Amino acid sequence: MATLTAVLGRNEYGSVRIRFTVLPEPGRKMPTGAEERQISARIYRLAAEMEEQLANEGETWAVSVSTWDRKIDIEGGDQDLPANIERFARRCLSAQAIPVATETVAKRRAR
Repeated sequence: MATLTAVLGRNEYGSVRIRFTVLPEPGRKMPTGAEERQISARIYRLAAEMEEQLANEGETWAVSVSTWDRKIDIEGGDQDLPANIERFARRCLSAQAIPVATETVAKRRAR
């Protein structure tokens, strides 16, 4: 199965964005249709677990997911620090054993 990795950054409104990239299996250029569906399911499960954890912690942050372009946005209120939201995202990704890079590191690696 393809390997899922995450890049943390911000969307155009300043909310924390998790973009997922997929590294296909060695010798293959793209994930198969079945692998794409498994990737989408994994992203949906992660978003659902985030929603559940936020409810348990009493947070009112909004989690929106888009599997078509492989992203999850987490939006806090005006009083919420993006750094706290990013820590929460890292904790959730770590629990799912999904490697994380910041947007800056990912851009450097792309060069």
